[in-house]
Order: sequence, then structure tokens, then C-alpha cells
Amino acid sequence: MEKEHVLSVIKNHWNKKAAEFNIDRNADEIGRWEKVLSEFLGRDKSKSVVDIGTGTGFLANITGKLGHPTIGMDLSREMLKYAVKQGETCASSAMYIEGNASELPFVDDSIDYIVNARFIWTLLEPEITLREWFRVIRRGGYFVLQYNEGRNRYNREAKEERILSR
Repeated sequence: MEKEHVLSVIKNHWNKKAAEFNIDRNADEIGRWEKVLSEFLGRDKSKSVVDIGTGTGFLANITGKLGHPTIGMDLSREMLKYAVKQGETCASSAMYIEGNASELPFVDDSIDYIVNARFIWTLLEPEITLREWFRVIRRGGYFVLQYNEGRNRYNREAKEERILSR
């Protein structure tokens, strides 16, 4: 019961803060992210991307605009409203769903890339959540995470045992 209460508090917090996070990104920042994601995701536009904790859809809209099938997911419905509006503005094909990062609505081994920025620090149960992410990511798939101002990539095959054991 306590976990549900905490999730409800978090959801309400981000619903109230959504407007503050709906900022116009400068072209330089967008350009840097487009370059990094384009190089990393590569030319195969059939590779799926899920942006967990998408917020106002910044990363999801970039990967959708790059042509990858993209789903942005967030606990906050208000954040998602801004993500959809931003996607329409930049002609992104990203789709959005409301959901919990620890309970993904995807079948096992079905996602090629999981991305997120400045989100992982908010996880209530990081080990449980990361196991869930490993459940849905395909063999050879990647996590692309940004925390603080650094970027890290985790390859499932190469480092799964070092990060988590099932």
C-alpha cells in the first residue's frame, strides 16, 4: 500500500510541475541530442525505442523524428499532454502511453533501445525496475541513459551480469 501511495504522490507532483518542464529547447541542445542519437541508433529504422520517464517527450520526439518507431512513457498524464503537443510541433511520429517504469506493458525481448534522460535517480526500486527493463529489451539491445550531465550506455549482452543478476 505504501508503494502505491508514494507513486501517487510522485505522479501528482509531476502533474503539477509539467508546465514548468515544458520549455523550448534551444536548437544547439536539440542538435547535439539528434547527432548522438542518430549515430547511436544507426540507419536501421526498424529498431524500436522506448523513452521511459519521457516527461515532455524531448528524447522520444527526437527518435520519432529520426524515423524510429518510438513510444514515450511517463507516470504523469500532464507531462504526456505536453509531449504530444511537442511531437505535433516538430513532426515526430512518437506515440505516448501513461505507465510505471517498473511495470512495462511490453512482452519479453520486444524492445531494441530503452532511453531516458535525468530519470533514473527517481526510481523507488532501481533493482526491480532495471530487471523489468532487461525483461523487455532484446538480446543485443541497449539502454541509453543520461544522468546529471554525463552519458552512459549499457549493452545487455556484455554487461548484464555486472549490472544485475536474475
